[in-house]
Amino acid sequence: MAFTFVDVDLEPLEVEPVNKDGVRFYKLPKTDKYYPSVTSITSFKNAAFFKDWRKKIGEDAKIAVRNVRREGNDLLKKLEKEKAISQDEEKASQTNIQQVTDEHIRIIDDLIGTKEKELMSL
Repeated sequence: MAFTFVDVDLEPLEVEPVNKDGVRFYKLPKTDKYYPSVTSITSFKNAAFFKDWRKKIGEDAKIAVRNVRREGNDLLKKLEKEKAISQDEEKASQTNIQQVTDEHIRIIDDLIGTKEKELMSL
C-alpha cells in the first residue's frame, strides 16, 4: 500500500483568548462560539476536589480536637462535682483547654492550607 502525501498550505490561526470571571475562553474560528481553555477546566476540577478534601480532612481533624476538649471539660466537671478541684480550678482549666483547642485548630488550618498549596502546584 502506498501513501500519497499532499502539502496543504494552511494559514495559522490567530486566536486571542477572552477572559471572563477568571476563566480563559477561545473563540472558534468562523463562529460565535467559545470554548474554555484546558487549564481553566482542570483548575475548576482541582478547586472542587480541594474544597471537598479540605472539608473532609480538615473538619475530621477539628472534630477530633473538639471531642478531646469535650472529654477534658467533662472530666473537670466530674472532678469539681466530687470536690477534687475547686470551681476556680475548673474554670481556669477550662480556659486553658479552650486555648489549647484554639491553637490546635489554627495548626490544622495552617497544615491543610500548606498541603493544599503544595498539591495544587503539582
